[in-house]
Amino acid sequence: MHFGTTEVSVFEDGCISHYELIPVGGEFITNDIAIGLRLPYARAEEIKCSYACANRSIASDKIEIEIQSMGETNIRKITQKDLAAIVQPRIQEILSFVLKTINDFQLDPLPPAGIVLSGGGLIHIDGALSMARQMFNLPVRLGITDSFDKEQSFTVALGLLYYSVRNKIGLNENNAKERAAISFFERAKRIIREYF
Repeated sequence: MHFGTTEVSVFEDGCISHYELIPVGGEFITNDIAIGLRLPYARAEEIKCSYACANRSIASDKIEIEIQSMGETNIRKITQKDLAAIVQPRIQEILSFVLKTINDFQLDPLPPAGIVLSGGGLIHIDGALSMARQMFNLPVRLGITDSFDKEQSFTVALGLLYYSVRNKIGLNENNAKERAAISFFERAKRIIREYF
């Protein structure tokens, strides 16, 4: 999931066999928070990343968040449960779009490896993974890389770059000796030389 979009890709035999771009993503969750609590966008994003919970039933009414709505001088407190009441419907909507897209692909059988959530949208929100598992009725895991420490917004771009570099040079999963002999940077250097 990117800021304003959600991408659904199906991989078969190491290649993308189906792809769809859904025009709703993590930015919509942030906008819902900003509008619902009358906050500046940056503060709404900060609150989403720090406190959001996908499911009101598991959100805490003991975790309090201080907010100052636009146009007001008073600081007030809301609970994580209050925030979840804003966030949960949008997450359910996004996941239902993903499920509809997967169903529209008419996959038979469904992907045995399940679903991988990556990027910076849902993976930061407590309870999103369990909600996805429940809605999809498939294994769901997070696609997290250590390449960018805690910032996972770049995992999709990093994966596509790696996939492109690996396939451009002709490496495949069955050729372990060649993969081991050529470092990632050597492969990237070859690609850069070829295009520039």
